[in-house]
Amino acid sequence: MFFFALVCNYLGQTSYVLSYPLSNHASPFFLSAKELLGNTLYIPFLILVISAGIIASQALISGVFSIVFQAINVRIFPMLYIKHTSTNISTQIYIPSANWGLMIGVIFMYLIFEKSGHMAAAYGFSVNIVMIITALFLAIIYFHKKQYFHTLISILLIFIDTIFWISNFYKIPHGAYWSLIFASIPLSTILIYTSGQKQLYKTLKFMPFEVFITKFCEIYKSYPKIKGTAIFLIRDISKVTPYIVKTLFDHGIIYETNVFLSLVQKEEPFGIETSLKDDLCTGLKHAEIKYGYMEVLDIEKELKRINIENRIIFYGVESIKSKKTLWNIFAFMKKAFPSFVEFYNFPPEKIHGVITRVEI
Repeated sequence: MFFFALVCNYLGQTSYVLSYPLSNHASPFFLSAKELLGNTLYIPFLILVISAGIIASQALISGVFSIVFQAINVRIFPMLYIKHTSTNISTQIYIPSANWGLMIGVIFMYLIFEKSGHMAAAYGFSVNIVMIITALFLAIIYFHKKQYFHTLISILLIFIDTIFWISNFYKIPHGAYWSLIFASIPLSTILIYTSGQKQLYKTLKFMPFEVFITKFCEIYKSYPKIKGTAIFLIRDISKVTPYIVKTLFDHGIIYETNVFLSLVQKEEPFGIETSLKDDLCTGLKHAEIKYGYMEVLDIEKELKRINIENRIIFYGVESIKSKKTLWNIFAFMKKAFPSFVEFYNFPPEKIHGVITRVEI
């Protein structure tokens, strides 16, 4: 139904342009509507168009939130503060920084474009690119599913959309270049962040779990121990992060009880499952907290459920140094965006960041 209405809309505007040649600044959409509706119905038509614009803006905001949320989940975008607004749908969220960024962008575009024609050029050019990307992913998905007929249809759509996109190159100097500028900001952030993370993990010297356990057991028997329990945040116990090795082996900070703590976010909005795994060795335990995305974790409370009274929580902080501008930008991102402990609201009075200097 919507497709049919859209086709009729475009065909109607095309026929109007062919019948009544327009100046460069005229809008066939509004002129053809006024010709068809007359002065009486034209004002209600404008109200309807404005209402549709408001609805479209809300859809844009929701779309941006969803894309940013997915980018953070798949670890291609820096962590941002995310507020969940639904107990049923995990993707119904509010991201303040993205919302403010959109507002600044809209104000900036309003001041720069001045005319709706420039805005239309930028919008149309962007939509063409989205159509090509969508068709490309459809072709890839259908090919992997071995639905070759649908793959050919998708390739045909790519061909048609590409021709349509090339025909719109003339819009670039008339405002479409701003679409490329605005799109380059999140794209550059993603490329720099993912490249930096890969380079960082290549540079960090992880210790295999078997080697770590052997060395820990030897040191635990001979080193003096601090009374109490220390928590070490770790994502994957199969390879031990450098800050843990540095704290335990280089600095000799060994508590009577040492606990590796892993946090796992569930897809359900509520529910917390705290479990204590089998002891890794004498003096070293592994705890895991699985929690719903709407939950506000109380780390102290959850650890007490499994009889762990911690005195301190250690986490790693990478101090990145580089002679390359790209990695310095990545280092700035790591400092500017929320850290892991800030993102998960750990108790500030007990956390202790262990800095590891990394040169990339």
